[in-house]
Amino acid sequence: MPQDLITQLIPEQNILFYLIQQKWLNVIKRPIKRGKAKEVIEEVYRYWEYAIPEIIIVDSPSTAYQTLLQKKKSKESLGLQLYGLIDERIGQKLQKQVQVKLKSNIREEMEARLRVPFWEQLYDQFWFPLENKIQKQFGKKKPKISFDLTQLSYACYFEFARQIGVKFKKEDYEIYIQFFENISLYLAFENLVIIIERPTEINWNQAGKLHAEEKPAIKFRDSYSIYAYQGTVLPPKYGKLKLNQWASKWLTKAGDSELILYIEKWRQICFLTERINSGRAIQAVKKIYKLMDYPEPEILLFDSPGAVIYKMDREEKFSENIGKSLASEVWKNFWDVFLSSLENQLDGIWLRLGDEIFKFPYFMQSSIICKLLETQMNFIWTYEEEDFKDEEEDFDEEISLSSNDSNEMSVDWNKIVTGYLERFSPRESNRISAVGDCNIVTGSFARLSEIDFCISELRCTIDLQKWNAFEKLMTHCGSVWFYENACIICDRPTEISFDNKGRLHGEGSPAIQFADGFSVYAFENVRLPEKYGKVHPSQWETQWLLEGNYADITQILIENIGYERINCELNEYSLTPQDQYELLRTNLYDKVDLSNSVTSSQEPAINYINLKSLLSYEFEVVTVNFKGEIIATEKKQAQVFTEDLGNNISLEMVAIPGGEFLMGTADSGGEENPQHLVKVSPFFLSKYPITQAQWRAVASLPKVRLDLDLEPSHFQGNNRPVENITKQETIEFCARLWQYTGRLYSLPTEAQWEYACRANTTTPFYFGETITTDLANYNGEKYSYKDEPVGIFRQETLPVGSFPPNAFGLFDLHGNVFEFCADNWHHDYQDAHNDDKSRIGGSDEYVPIRGGGWKSNVFRCRSANRNDEFRKCDIRYSDVGFRIASFM
Repeated sequence: MPQDLITQLIPEQNILFYLIQQKWLNVIKRPIKRGKAKEVIEEVYRYWEYAIPEIIIVDSPSTAYQTLLQKKKSKESLGLQLYGLIDERIGQKLQKQVQVKLKSNIREEMEARLRVPFWEQLYDQFWFPLENKIQKQFGKKKPKISFDLTQLSYACYFEFARQIGVKFKKEDYEIYIQFFENISLYLAFENLVIIIERPTEINWNQAGKLHAEEKPAIKFRDSYSIYAYQGTVLPPKYGKLKLNQWASKWLTKAGDSELILYIEKWRQICFLTERINSGRAIQAVKKIYKLMDYPEPEILLFDSPGAVIYKMDREEKFSENIGKSLASEVWKNFWDVFLSSLENQLDGIWLRLGDEIFKFPYFMQSSIICKLLETQMNFIWTYEEEDFKDEEEDFDEEISLSSNDSNEMSVDWNKIVTGYLERFSPRESNRISAVGDCNIVTGSFARLSEIDFCISELRCTIDLQKWNAFEKLMTHCGSVWFYENACIICDRPTEISFDNKGRLHGEGSPAIQFADGFSVYAFENVRLPEKYGKVHPSQWETQWLLEGNYADITQILIENIGYERINCELNEYSLTPQDQYELLRTNLYDKVDLSNSVTSSQEPAINYINLKSLLSYEFEVVTVNFKGEIIATEKKQAQVFTEDLGNNISLEMVAIPGGEFLMGTADSGGEENPQHLVKVSPFFLSKYPITQAQWRAVASLPKVRLDLDLEPSHFQGNNRPVENITKQETIEFCARLWQYTGRLYSLPTEAQWEYACRANTTTPFYFGETITTDLANYNGEKYSYKDEPVGIFRQETLPVGSFPPNAFGLFDLHGNVFEFCADNWHHDYQDAHNDDKSRIGGSDEYVPIRGGGWKSNVFRCRSANRNDEFRKCDIRYSDVGFRIASFM
């Protein structure tokens, strides 16, 4: 090994990451120096021993093709097209010098912070829209415009390497760097090179997406332009105008870029804060009743949904007089008709359209508004539980009888709930179902956009009479309740407030407010009690942390009150370990400092581990190629401490070093995108998934909140992983272990889990490019990932540690059992943290599970894979277990 090998970066060099990346991002915005560009081309052709070609510099891709067409018409001999003037061989020479000089961990850090994000930003937000427009204008058989982003990103990478001391062969380095400093876009042939001037303007939004309003997002010298809105390329006639000036009648053919117009149309309607036109709203309602063959109802106008619930709750005659709810009739006569018709006509396209709409932040905004309005309406109810005590007992009995009809529980919930409500008077039925019966226009945003697009652009056929009536209803009302004798129309909010990240948010004022004062207080999409919401965050009180709030509210209080105030003000309270756990239980990973702030007569909440006192253990790591063949083995060491659980049962916790990594995958869609850089603090993670013996030992400890089954697993065996448990039961496990040891334990966050799984690898698996059933327990009977042979399907869990570990010394992260994570479920990584905190918000009904299980295919076992399906927190699965984490 060379003596001058660079093994670490000094702190000052970290600044270079930012400076060099910014330099290269700005390169494509600067005009080229035409004389220098020609010199570089001549030098490159001499380097490859080609004759010096004719060199022409033009203002845009459009001019380049016009020039090329003229050359072809004159039948000039151009020779073969050269797709890459800077051959990979030059880059390979430079890369070898980097490998000789820099330690692998530094190269990986450089790759993650310089080359990969640089490549992605340029490709996704510059080259891809440009290439699409060129494709449309010049056809599929066009000559290829070269813009080698892989090599350009390496220019950034190599410059940093040179700055920190790597010595390159001067000729190779200079020709490589000068080429990309002076040339970006070009058409190259043996006898001709057309160099294209860089854009005079490139505009990105804060999310890094190509974006501009009323002007081009990319513009060249001769006015050749690309218009884009949040990464979607638009026709010029739309891009030149404000959003509210877009006219749907201009659209003449379907296309992905047109979808955004319908999303924007319905976003504006759904988020309106102007008072409704009562005359138009009433006419729209009358038409709906007529199409359902119901008599014209009495129409009642209210200022807010809260006013409706309040009146229904307090006036018995009102609830009786409005008659039976027609919510299901409206759904059957309209939504069912629209959706089933379109799904039949479009098949798979229908699902893809839904996926596209769900990616837009407006969808999340509309969902949050509806969720918080419904929560606030539910909050208004004042009836006592004994009002419906007898009926609830009947309901429970009916479910029990239904469940006993077969060995497996199979409940027709719709039938049971319908029958249950039919036993009540209209007043009682309406009182129970009123919140769910409310048609909040904002909540229909996604479906309305989708239906409108399919009718107008894809020329789908549906019942247009019903669609026109329903469209008017959604356009002219804020929210609507349909009943047999009356229809209730509510006005729109007078104010809807978002923060700069598009989250429903107010500071000392409502996030949603109606004319009559009905309000919803929210902070970063989390509903706050009015007591908190009316007060500016700078004046929030520390003792509110002890009021038994939901976890997301507690986290917001902690982050905005601050550790310093908490430390000073909570010392006057005496908290038991259970009190501490209740305060911290879903904020365990980002709230370690708080655990020292709460005092009690008991031991401190966390006993820190002295790393110097830890024992080390040695293990062997294997690496495989695309065929699944082991091509390398390496000895590694890791530090570990052991918890004694009693009865000769122990729990080994491995020290995981801190660092940074790219979370997710760049080449997949949906759940694993967008790929983003995450910084992870050092922590401990259990060496294996929790075994059945460990579960039994902890489940025998004193209860905190839940009872735990000592033998829950489907596949029995002391050393097999525990499964058939819920997420809440894993939290109870951590709580009992905390009380027993005095050390704070919990599930790992998704970021911690993926970081620990990868163990500094960037391949799909920590073994390399693939895995085999000789290295992990999964269903390998039918599918392979790369070129490896198919394997076996064992159809059961195996004892932990049956296969080799990763480079951190952790076992069984691929296959055997999926593992619960601490976070709530989010559809993707939009707005994800760049640290290892758990993510709140999203859905607390579903849970992220990682790593794959014994019955998963190989694709579900990848380091980045987040879910093989939507798994619920409260359902037991024979292929889902967990491991636990703790702080350093």
